[in-house]
Amino acid sequence: MDEIRENVFRSVIPSRTLPPYQSTNCYWIGHKSVLLIDTGDGSETGRTRLEEDWKRLGSPEVVGVLATHWHRDHTGGGGWAHRRFEAPLYLHPADRRAELGQEPWEDLNARQWTIDGVTVQVFDAPGHTPGQWNLFLPDSRGLIAGDNVLGNTTVVIGPREGDLGHYLRTLDELIRLRPEWIGPGHGDIIWDGVDRLEAYRRHRQERNRQLLALLAEGPQDADALARAVYPPEQVEVGTEMVRGHLAYFAAQGWVEDLGRTYRLVRGGPYDLS
Repeated sequence: MDEIRENVFRSVIPSRTLPPYQSTNCYWIGHKSVLLIDTGDGSETGRTRLEEDWKRLGSPEVVGVLATHWHRDHTGGGGWAHRRFEAPLYLHPADRRAELGQEPWEDLNARQWTIDGVTVQVFDAPGHTPGQWNLFLPDSRGLIAGDNVLGNTTVVIGPREGDLGHYLRTLDELIRLRPEWIGPGHGDIIWDGVDRLEAYRRHRQERNRQLLALLAEGPQDADALARAVYPPEQVEVGTEMVRGHLAYFAAQGWVEDLGRTYRLVRGGPYDLS
């Protein structure tokens, strides 16, 4: 466990998640009483690590367990944390899934908390999932970003539950907050918050331009596009990413879905030369 700022701590919890990551960042806000953000996947190793870190904090009252989004590498330990710490579980209603079983997740009544002098503002930040929450800590200008930002890679935005249009708008909102540091869902703490967010936005826009330029050569499917822009070891997840871009393009009217392939209609705001 490390202290990021006064009364803001991170636990790195072993979890089954997507490579290259093998752990989930969970955060404790407060000291005499705490709010726990995310819980890992619920493995015995992860539960043990969380309990050890809670005891290092002095076994404080846990006033709530908040999941940034529903994925099991963030919510899998929720039921255990609810029972162990006798704390309510919070999750955005748009992220309720059958996979969560009977765990008593509920919506937040208040979107601002003050815990041991730390102000926490919770806000909707969809894109990676429909109901992801992010948290802004204005006293230290910190952002706890769930899987909207990762410490060492970009983020998977797939068409099954992600939405690239929502994600681009969320990035704009996060940039407007001007965070100095970011606590990502996985990977290293980010100390150049605004620069990283702007780099994320540039990357997405460049990928949009790149894919549209390939479609200008003729109709193609997601597999072919992924092979053109991703290295071989990333083509499988890259294909899912490309499908997310294609869904966004179709919603914007930039491409036509021909069934398996997509045909360029117009290049949107991008120079495809």
